[in-house]
Amino acid sequence: MRYFEPKTILEIGNANELNSIILSSEIISFEDFQKNINASNESTFDFIYFNKNEYQKSTLDYFEWLLPTVTNDSVWIFNDNHKSIKNENTWEIIKKHPKVKVTIDVFHFGMVFFRAEQEKEHFVIRV
Repeated sequence: MRYFEPKTILEIGNANELNSIILSSEIISFEDFQKNINASNESTFDFIYFNKNEYQKSTLDYFEWLLPTVTNDSVWIFNDNHKSIKNENTWEIIKKHPKVKVTIDVFHFGMVFFRAEQEKEHFVIRV
């Protein structure tokens, strides 16, 4: 988080879980986003944290719905991308999306980058 220095963060899932990690950024819960911000209304986020263990369709719906908020420097984190077969299938679909340029899979979570000038690459890091 220190490296990316996000200023606007959207957290989908357990609201305020990131507050203990990040103190210098504006963290918006998904519930607040739905109430106050329209995704097609020029809203952008430096960082989106998908902390949901829901069915594949829900995660992919959120993914597609939030794509208009992407900037060239946006970073999205998908928690528990290998927790279940459904999560793994969802992760594979996300990796193949044309707007996704780079993914980093560190097993417990996956990072997604959208840099337009970047060639498509996928990295797996095992610790």
